[in-house]
Amino acid sequence: MSQRPRFFRAVAWPLCLFALLVPAAVPVLPAQAQVAARPASLIVTAAQGRAEVQGAGGTWVPLQQTREVYTALRTGAGRVTLGRAGGQVTVGSASRLRVYRDEPDLQEGQFFFAGQGGLYALGWHLNVESGQLRADLLPGSPQPRVAVIAGRVRLSSGTRTVSLGPGEQLSLRTGRKSAFAETDPWYHAQFVGPGTATIEALRGAVTYYSGEKGRGAAVGQVLGTGDRVSTGSGAWAEIGFAGGGYLRLTEESELGVLAVDKTARGRKVTLRLLRGSAWNVVQKGQGGYRITTPVVSTAVRGTTFRVDAQGLVKVFEGQVELPSEPGISLTQGQEKAAGQAVRPLTLDALDRLNLALDQERAAPLRPQFTLPGTAARPWAQKALALQVTAPQGSEVQVSLGGHSVHLTESAEGVFALPTDLPTVPDGRHDVTLTVRRAAQVWQRRFPLVLDRTAPVLEALERRTAGRTVLLTGELNEGPGAGHGRVELRIEGAGAPQVRSLPPGPFRVLLPAPAFPGELRLTVRDAAGNESDVTLP
Repeated sequence: MSQRPRFFRAVAWPLCLFALLVPAAVPVLPAQAQVAARPASLIVTAAQGRAEVQGAGGTWVPLQQTREVYTALRTGAGRVTLGRAGGQVTVGSASRLRVYRDEPDLQEGQFFFAGQGGLYALGWHLNVESGQLRADLLPGSPQPRVAVIAGRVRLSSGTRTVSLGPGEQLSLRTGRKSAFAETDPWYHAQFVGPGTATIEALRGAVTYYSGEKGRGAAVGQVLGTGDRVSTGSGAWAEIGFAGGGYLRLTEESELGVLAVDKTARGRKVTLRLLRGSAWNVVQKGQGGYRITTPVVSTAVRGTTFRVDAQGLVKVFEGQVELPSEPGISLTQGQEKAAGQAVRPLTLDALDRLNLALDQERAAPLRPQFTLPGTAARPWAQKALALQVTAPQGSEVQVSLGGHSVHLTESAEGVFALPTDLPTVPDGRHDVTLTVRRAAQVWQRRFPLVLDRTAPVLEALERRTAGRTVLLTGELNEGPGAGHGRVELRIEGAGAPQVRSLPPGPFRVLLPAPAFPGELRLTVRDAAGNESDVTLP
């Protein structure tokens, strides 16, 4: 299957297209040839970020090439303002609309209308009498809505007509009218540019999707508009946002990124939980944060809460609004399941896991590591081995011999080198061990000698003079030796004798055995390599 453009995947168009960054306050370039010679219904008056318009033959062209919209417009990470007779429409990130009967037809995303005139939204016709309204038509939202901020709006669908005034909203799915209070005026915050969402920690099988193509996720992976992340059994992933805050996607879950914008008022995050559960830690003063599920949608500014795709919401700190259920908000210590009343919060195993992981994330990073082998200076090994104990989900990396290798989490908080290591030659290496967990980085440097060759005894001679035995010879180490001392063990001359010798010629005096016989000599280096020889 062809891969969709990164910043338009959330609006589900299977075309591979270009996008363009259009600076704010810079006039859009003159129009090129369009679908027809008739006047355009919508004129672009301002644009920031990425957007495209549909041209002749259904093709999409970057917004730079036109300032008129005849058929349709879609945005990636960006914002577009469209003018029409009597009013204007502001189109948020990851949104799309079309022109229907010479009026804007809002299809998906977030929109703000100011002025007077008509427009469509999900099968409803809206007639605005000099006012302001917002339309929230997020993908997967259980309750797409139109809310009136000022003036009056008349909505009609089939034979039904509804009139809304300031502070009222209408569910476009159920037709239910309810009270509305503005808590997220995103349209008043100037768009600065695309924000970032980054995988900061993970454990187990986590998959990153760019379009329909998936691959194993990695710490440091940046998520763009339309990207998705899924977790397997026993797995989880933490996604951090520019400016602070994070989301932990727990096991058997899937999350889509609708938009992450930087604005003059902070950051605006819009996410879609497709299945499973998400633990959210949203810092105060960082802007809007909204996550929708097939059952419930939430909007917050500074809180810690959990939301499940089946509609369960639990608040551990702060307050969570439920736009999908007008008039209902949850405060610290409350929870609400889909279709049920608000009730006191009850902890379960998943809550305890997330709270423990939050504590681990907040604690200072103090990894421990062990190197099998002899604790010489430098450390010596005959086979590269390293084990690190660090917080779960950390990124652990070792660099040596011109290679960088990521350690795998073999058990909870225990990281080991993979089996498919690159070839590293014998000799001394300067090793850098790096552990990352969220915004914390811990690093250590130390020397290591790789020595796969056993020391060898050569030119051995044994001479007995009275009650002593003189051993002479030469001790040779391999090319990767650390030039440290080597242990020589001698058996056959009474009690076993042990000597520590440097490489090179050596002389050793021993007591003569009571009964002449063979001598067994064993040499072992700091890396654990050994060889032996027998002297008659």
